Amino acid sequence: MKKAEPDGSWYTSLMRILMNKKGILAILAGVVALAAITAFLLTATRKPLVVLYGLSDPAIAAIEREAGPSFRFMVIGGDKPISARKRDISKADLVFMHDGKAASEVGANAVAPDESVLALMPSAMREAGKSGTRRYGLPILFDHFEIDWNVSLIGGRGLAKPNTLTELVKVSNAIKGKNLWPIVCAGGNDEDLLDFAGALVISESGLDAYEQLVTAASEGKPFAELVKSTALKKSLDTLIDWRKSGIIHPEWFRMKSADVQAFMQMDYSCFFAMSLSSHRLLDHKIAEKVLTIDFPTDRKELDRGILAPAIVAIEPRHGMPGNGAAHRFAATLAQGTAQANISGGSGLAPANSNATVADKQADDARFWVAASRKPFPDPATAALSDPSARAALAAAIRQYLEFDGMIN
Repeated sequence: MKKAEPDGSWYTSLMRILMNKKGILAILAGVVALAAITAFLLTATRKPLVVLYGLSDPAIAAIEREAGPSFRFMVIGGDKPISARKRDISKADLVFMHDGKAASEVGANAVAPDESVLALMPSAMREAGKSGTRRYGLPILFDHFEIDWNVSLIGGRGLAKPNTLTELVKVSNAIKGKNLWPIVCAGGNDEDLLDFAGALVISESGLDAYEQLVTAASEGKPFAELVKSTALKKSLDTLIDWRKSGIIHPEWFRMKSADVQAFMQMDYSCFFAMSLSSHRLLDHKIAEKVLTIDFPTDRKELDRGILAPAIVAIEPRHGMPGNGAAHRFAATLAQGTAQANISGGSGLAPANSNATVADKQADDARFWVAASRKPFPDPATAALSDPSARAALAAAIRQYLEFDGMIN
């Protein structure tokens, strides 16, 4: 018995379409178009993703406040290798991180900042976020490794603040004594140790010597080879000599930030090698006791380098909706009002030439960076993208200092 077919013209029409190749293609095209429209509607309303990598809590909070609710945020600790977070980075519309080797890798295929935005900052600051002629990031904030000095200890002994490295050593020798170690640094923190070593390389041996050290380290040369073939040996030996002569605390390379604050409070030291970001963490009463100078040098270069790590905004190149908003937000952060806000919130120096600053420390740091040839991060950050490799270099430096230049 013949099976009954459904009534109605719709069934007949459908069967005719399915038996027609053009009809099948039309259906498939419709399905694809519907999927594309659905995907667009889903992604067009997505909030742009901002990744904050290796930044301090104050810097993170300042950027998030300025962005407002229009963005999503992902915070990644600086102890995590960037190579292990490639998937997260690939989804990001903006990445904020410290300039250096890792930033250059993240920005390998980045959207270059607008020249009109870069024109808002001094030429030296525009050198951050750049590798050769390739621009991968927009500088928005600067830290600075400096010397804080105890005003009463210096003035009370009839001495003037030092303006050169030779004067720093001379004043230190004049005031050293029982329970007074003129120079200290929280060298038990890898960041402070690497900053101190890098600043001294630039101060003693110049910009070219610093860049030679970075090149050698980036090529994977072992610590023994770095000491043998670069200016690192001269600077580390200077620190050993300072310890032997009593002008730097014998355990400075093990000291933590709390130890340095205690020395500042008790007037056990006079000169404190620290970053602007560390200065911001000082107790208010302690901070009132000190003034700041840029890291001194005897060199007479008109355009000197300076150890002033930059935070850069990197815009990965991809076609996801939201990139336009991210691009505009990065540009906004370089404007005067936003710069004043994130500088005041983070305590760091603004990149914008005319942005209002909250205090003299941030203004001085901006001036010193602007007056330099180029700002640099510590040599390990400049050369190595893996945090474990940077930690290994810090450990090798610490051991070298502890054993007066011996290398295992």
